[in-house]
Amino acid sequence: MKRKIFGRISTLTALALIAAAVLFLAACGQRSSNSKSLSGGENPNPVVTGPLNIVLTTSSSTAVVSGSSGAGILLDAYVTAGGAPKTNLTTAGEDAQFTFSLGIGSIVGVTNLNNGHYTAKLTSEVIGTSTVTAVVGNYSSDSAPVAFTAGPVNSISILASKSTVAPDGIDKSELTITLKDSFGNNTDGTVTVASDLVGSTITPPGAIATSNGVATVDFKSTVSDVAHITATVTSVTPNITSNPPVSIAVYTSYLGVPDHIDAVVEPPEISVKETGGISVSKITISIYDYLNNLIDDSQVLNNVKVTILQGPNGGENIQGNIINQPVYLTSHGGVLEFALSAGRYPGAVTIEAEVLLDAEGKTLSPTVKQTIPLVYIRSGPPFSLVLQRENGIIDNNNGTLTHNYLGLVSDKWGNDITDGTGVYFGQIVNILLYKKKGTVSADGTTFTYAGIGDVLKEGDTVVITDMITALRGGFIVSSVTDSNTVVFASPVSTKEIKAGAPDAIDLVNADGSIDVEFYAGNNDRGGVFQGNLGGGMSTTTDGIAFGGNTYPGESDNCSVDEFGAPVRSAHVNQEVAIWAGTEDETVYDALNNPIKIRGIGDAEIFRLSWVAPTKLGFLGPAEGLIAGIPYDYSVYVSDSAIPTGYPIPFLPVGVSVSGGELWWAGSGETSATLVTDCEGKIYFSYAISAAEAQVAVGAGGTITVVKVKQ
Repeated sequence: MKRKIFGRISTLTALALIAAAVLFLAACGQRSSNSKSLSGGENPNPVVTGPLNIVLTTSSSTAVVSGSSGAGILLDAYVTAGGAPKTNLTTAGEDAQFTFSLGIGSIVGVTNLNNGHYTAKLTSEVIGTSTVTAVVGNYSSDSAPVAFTAGPVNSISILASKSTVAPDGIDKSELTITLKDSFGNNTDGTVTVASDLVGSTITPPGAIATSNGVATVDFKSTVSDVAHITATVTSVTPNITSNPPVSIAVYTSYLGVPDHIDAVVEPPEISVKETGGISVSKITISIYDYLNNLIDDSQVLNNVKVTILQGPNGGENIQGNIINQPVYLTSHGGVLEFALSAGRYPGAVTIEAEVLLDAEGKTLSPTVKQTIPLVYIRSGPPFSLVLQRENGIIDNNNGTLTHNYLGLVSDKWGNDITDGTGVYFGQIVNILLYKKKGTVSADGTTFTYAGIGDVLKEGDTVVITDMITALRGGFIVSSVTDSNTVVFASPVSTKEIKAGAPDAIDLVNADGSIDVEFYAGNNDRGGVFQGNLGGGMSTTTDGIAFGGNTYPGESDNCSVDEFGAPVRSAHVNQEVAIWAGTEDETVYDALNNPIKIRGIGDAEIFRLSWVAPTKLGFLGPAEGLIAGIPYDYSVYVSDSAIPTGYPIPFLPVGVSVSGGELWWAGSGETSATLVTDCEGKIYFSYAISAAEAQVAVGAGGTITVVKVKQ
């Protein structure tokens, strides 16, 4: 059970306290009479028996900040139990029975005087009030507030609100002076502020007392130069002066005299020339004096020089003047407008405007220069797409192979197209119409070829590979009109051909239709293209889009349908038509109806690659041959895919023999070229004539030589 005791000290106890106080004053000098009443309760520590009385005395209620070795404030706590001094309390370690509790500051040297008095020193490096309490277990004295004040000035700093002012005696820079003691606390003193510039003023002048360590003054000047300003603490000896001085530049600026330039670029991005986009940027510059008034230029001519400093050097110009060829122009009412025309190459253009003359036509010294915000020339729209294939092939080790195809897209001038341009990739594995001549309608929406409607269905693809017209790419069939005509989902763009492309104009028929070379079919059971956007869609980076074609290494190479016709499938060495095209663009007809047109494309016939090196498996007798008797041999051709190589069908294989002849070839024939079947095999017969001979086969860069003998 806790209880609070308010001391009415008995005569005997009072005498004891008086005696202890005399001893304490004798040891520590004059103390504050700040004696505190005590409070307490049951103590759970069996060593500290109660009830206890604690009286806390401080040597002073204030002190100057200091370190642990400073004077600080002396603390004396007198502890009694039942009126008798409590002399056996421990003061050190984590389990100390007697402690001081405080706010800011540090306790130094807690000491048990063995007479009921427990003393210590309180110091602080930070200004403020600290509340101190003596504590024994659950008992504590009343709290004693003690205040720490700043020490003497140790440093001075000065800060200017502006580094430049006008020499008009009105414009000002406010100076802030701050004094600090050795511990970084603001402290007060008396300062003076001085400028070395004759004609400048400090307001208020003379000695200034700080408040909370801070004082402010104003600097003004009526003359132009650089002022060096110092502040000195005069209330300490020796005086302390700020170092380095604060510098303020005072310079002359006149109304109506060019001081600075603002520039606006519209639009900030343009396209290379002659590609159908905006290729001219209007630049407006406004010339102001130092008070932001537009200058008076009514009396001047050719007062501004404009120069292209940097650019892609593709012929970009200002009124015909290219890089580093300045053009001299005249502003009107402080405003000048001119145009930057794009050249053939994309890139950032840096332009500098320089005001040369003042309002009276006199040469400015110095002139006023300003770099115009950058103008960005972007590539034009897609104009050319070239389809290529990487050399390397990826073995996925799961029954499939991947080969990457590249779409290289550029504008009319051969610049890499803008990053993010969409490119589609696709293929037809089942080529149903091989290298035929068909006709694109005048509006590019339909395609005609005898019997095409009987062969193709919705979703199949016509791949145009025409080299003369440069109409190249894949076009999806959206519907079949009749036996000879199909409709495209996205029309073919024929505008360049009709404009008179060299050699191609002769292929334009009287009705505007165009004859082109094409392949047609579908990708049933074929590979899958994967672009960086998923599916067959990819986007360009630095003018290149990538599409990965993943296909089975072997899939029913020898299978036939119900009619006995081969079932085409994607496998190594399979001939396929690959195409790439930029994403559709929207144009409008005469009635302003939107029409989607595939921008540009390319297509090529490729054979699906296999994993090198090519392997040749030779099967047939090598020993015990009888001269003149033909023996049967076979060679299995496969790639090096993991875990099992894929058979390579339809591949030419060279066969060469010595010391005998190929049996079917006629007497004396020792070499022939055979083509692997759908299983990747060739078959031949050989009759030996010499005692020892050899048979060599070669395909896909690999040669195998087998020695045979009678």
